[in-house]
Amino acid sequence: QPMSIQSDLLPVQVAVLEYYKNSDVEAVKPGEKNIATAGRGLKEKLVSLPAAKGTDTGGAVDYAGAYVQLTSPDGKDLGTYMVSQLASLQLHPERFAEKVTVGGKEYLMFLRFKRAYLPFTVSLIDVRKDDYIASNTPRNYSSDIRLNDPAAGVDQSVHIKMNDPLRYRSMTIYQSGYDRTERGEITALQVVYNRIWMIPYVACAIVGIGMVAHFLITVTRFVVRRENEERADAGAIDLEFAPQPTLGAAKGSQLQPQLANSRGKQFNWSLVGLPVLAASLFLAMVAAASRTTEAPPDELDLARFGRLPVADEGRLKPFDSLARTSLTTISNRDYVKLEDGTKLSAIEWLLDVITGKLDVTTGKEASQNYRVIRIEHPDLLKLFELEERPGSLRYSVKEIQPQMDRFLAQLAPAEELGRKDASKLTVTQKKLLQLNERLKEYVSLVQSFSNPRLPDLPTQQEFEQTPEVANQKIDALRLAIFQSGEAMKQINAPRPIPLDMPDGTTQEEHWHAFPNAVIMSFLKTNVMGEDADPVTVSFSKILAAYQEQDATIFNRELARYESLVAKQQPPLLVPGKIASEAEFNRIKPFSLGMYAYLAAFMLGIFGWLLRWKPLNWTSFTLILLAFLLHTAALVARIYISGRPPVTNLYSSAVFIGWAVVIFGLLIEGIFRLGLGNIVAAVAGYATLLIASYLALDGDTIAVLQAVLDTQFWLATHVVCITLGYAATYAAGLLGILYVVFGMATPLLDSRSRKDLGRMIYGITCFAILFSFVGTVLGGLWADDSWGRFWGWDPKENGALIIVLWNALVLHARWDKMIGDRGLAVLAVGGNIVTSWSWFGVNQLGIGLHSYGFTSGVALALTAFVGSQLLLIVVGSLPKSLWWSFSAERAA
Repeated sequence: QPMSIQSDLLPVQVAVLEYYKNSDVEAVKPGEKNIATAGRGLKEKLVSLPAAKGTDTGGAVDYAGAYVQLTSPDGKDLGTYMVSQLASLQLHPERFAEKVTVGGKEYLMFLRFKRAYLPFTVSLIDVRKDDYIASNTPRNYSSDIRLNDPAAGVDQSVHIKMNDPLRYRSMTIYQSGYDRTERGEITALQVVYNRIWMIPYVACAIVGIGMVAHFLITVTRFVVRRENEERADAGAIDLEFAPQPTLGAAKGSQLQPQLANSRGKQFNWSLVGLPVLAASLFLAMVAAASRTTEAPPDELDLARFGRLPVADEGRLKPFDSLARTSLTTISNRDYVKLEDGTKLSAIEWLLDVITGKLDVTTGKEASQNYRVIRIEHPDLLKLFELEERPGSLRYSVKEIQPQMDRFLAQLAPAEELGRKDASKLTVTQKKLLQLNERLKEYVSLVQSFSNPRLPDLPTQQEFEQTPEVANQKIDALRLAIFQSGEAMKQINAPRPIPLDMPDGTTQEEHWHAFPNAVIMSFLKTNVMGEDADPVTVSFSKILAAYQEQDATIFNRELARYESLVAKQQPPLLVPGKIASEAEFNRIKPFSLGMYAYLAAFMLGIFGWLLRWKPLNWTSFTLILLAFLLHTAALVARIYISGRPPVTNLYSSAVFIGWAVVIFGLLIEGIFRLGLGNIVAAVAGYATLLIASYLALDGDTIAVLQAVLDTQFWLATHVVCITLGYAATYAAGLLGILYVVFGMATPLLDSRSRKDLGRMIYGITCFAILFSFVGTVLGGLWADDSWGRFWGWDPKENGALIIVLWNALVLHARWDKMIGDRGLAVLAVGGNIVTSWSWFGVNQLGIGLHSYGFTSGVALALTAFVGSQLLLIVVGSLPKSLWWSFSAERAA
């Protein structure tokens, strides 16, 4: 029913005819019935929108709207107006507010949010958004404010930034957002007042202390029980192999000590020989990968060029990383396979692209004939009139150029639909957009290292005789310089040239894209009359020498360029990190470790099936060496990135695999059954394989957005959560071994099943401890960063599901609802909930923790979940169908 409101500010009666909780405006169609009789409501109408959800990306808010009828104090109808809460933004009141004249005075009428007035004032002095170098990724949002509280005698300036709020009068003021409009920069500060903020902390501390105490009691009980069992086993072995007195053996003869020492067995050389052989082969492989060779003086030193620094995607990296990342993005591999079967390195491909090196046989750019652009969808192949190549889905620039107009014609509507509603994109349109990103990567590389085309400077004679022409040339030069700078900014061009800049210049502004540096050097020479910048000149000569394939000049200018940069000591450059990253790329330690884990898995499987200990020991040795290499690679990444080990999906895969390998090695060290080897090898290989696919998305050492830029919480919350993932997966892998070996082999006897059950139980205790502590730390981080401990974000729900699942498993065990087999089946279910939390929530595209949809993950995740459900079904079959139970009954 209409509501009547008496306004104190507007001296009229207000009757609300229609109200919308969340609305937007759109144009009124001709002939359409309209409630409004005055104002902008004659041309626009309110449309109802779904209520905003807390999981909406970007913090969506409900904006109310209403149709109101105004009546003057004397009963005169002033019209029905459309009002919208959008006007409460106060950015364009002249656009959203309605103008009403009452008694000869004009009023602005609009809806706004309810205001809560505080006993102090905050004035904005400045607001900043700082991006990482050569990227659009925000490094910092911050606001400088003046806090004035006359009652408390406070008048001071305060700096607020992400993860560093202002706490005042039991309130917390957070840096919440930033925006730029035509009227200037805008900061959003979120004010949180929570009287019971300590309750979640105390509650979680109580539960955490109880869990730690229970965990320590369980571990102590396990250690004591294990020691007693080992002591009993040792006594049984001594009794079994005790020497028996033989007829004619003299008392005190040497026969008895010899038998006691040998226990009736001869030394098995294979227990040492096979592990030593495997270790030698592995170390030889690592040594071969680590071996460095210097280029001969008459050859281009490409490896040296690959170690030169360049600013790209927010950080300084070697040119080798730029080459590998770019080529992987375009081609899904970091090398180029030529038509004759030979391989071209990523750095050589990059130099061919950015220098435009000519093919000696055709006289045209060689890089345009390289088959590097991956096109896998049949519709796109038809679009470009290309034939599908068996075993290769890559095509050259020359092959796709003739049909680029057709491609662009179909790309435009796909981009428009993607901006409006990406969920409605077809598979073909998604592939169009993906191909467009690959082509843009290629084109941006060409543009980023091209010499700018500048118009001629006016001569002195032109200044004297035709000043109009001279001014036109100057204007044309200014326009060309401006356009070049804007183009480099738009594509976030890599910046390879460090220059000396005036005082007050930010660290990022010392590094310049190649075209910009050439322009600055040109102006320095031709306008200021100074010498050209030596760094820019040297880099230009390097590219020119490569184009001409002149190894002498190329190598000489490389040495000169390195010397100039070292002497200049530009900001942000850490030479040790650049060199370490280039070596890391060359050695590829994770690939070496992946192959070692695979070999160890094969040895471990045959060692278990054949019950031959030399194979188990060889597998253990190989896993241990691969783990040491895995650890060294992790430490190298930490040093290069300057971050804790887990910052993105790629690093989480590497770290989770590393942690599961630890669990596997510990299991094998304690139980020595060969099962720990299999767990460690499977986890190490599978996670590094997953990481290799995730690396196809781009730079694996990516910078972090401002809200995530905190070393403490990355090192505590994120590491604990991923350790919880790792422990849950380790228990799930043991559950898989229980089901597979128990169902398909007769080797899983009652003792082995009991030991497997104890392994799963113990690791599940680790899993719930790390998962719970990590989840609580995540809540503390959220409370410290944006003022809410828990928000039912999908990722938070995923973390909670893991905690609840592990609690379910443990309680079912404690209450004797399940035995060892039931424990194994539930542990397999843990693989599903962990995979959902790790990858699944990203596919939803909602919530603060959704770091982006990863192409191809949805299908792989579905297949993995299906396999785990199948194992659960198999594990739940009657014991009569299990080979191990049947063999045990037959025995």
